[in-house]
Amino acid sequence: IDNKRIDISNYKKSISHYKPRTISKKISILRGFLNYLVDKYEFKIIGDEPLATVETNIKTIPIDSIKKALDKANLLEYTIIYLSFRLGLKVSEIS
Repeated sequence: IDNKRIDISNYKKSISHYKPRTISKKISILRGFLNYLVDKYEFKIIGDEPLATVETNIKTIPIDSIKKALDKANLLEYTIIYLSFRLGLKVSEIS
């Protein structure tokens, strides 16, 4: 950090050995914090050129299946299903 300028190009180089999806996730998290600094303290970000987007194959569960599962679930199952859906958890994060 120098005169309210943050250069993240070295950080991007340091994580370049990770898989593209991991890099995207790390940069996304960092970008959220940096946007806060830009908004709150008028920082300028250097080295934040757009990244190539990563194609992901995310499994989705149809809403009808979720509703049916909620109808048949006991209280614990209902709570788990409901919170998972509301928090936007992926199938791979639950199983």
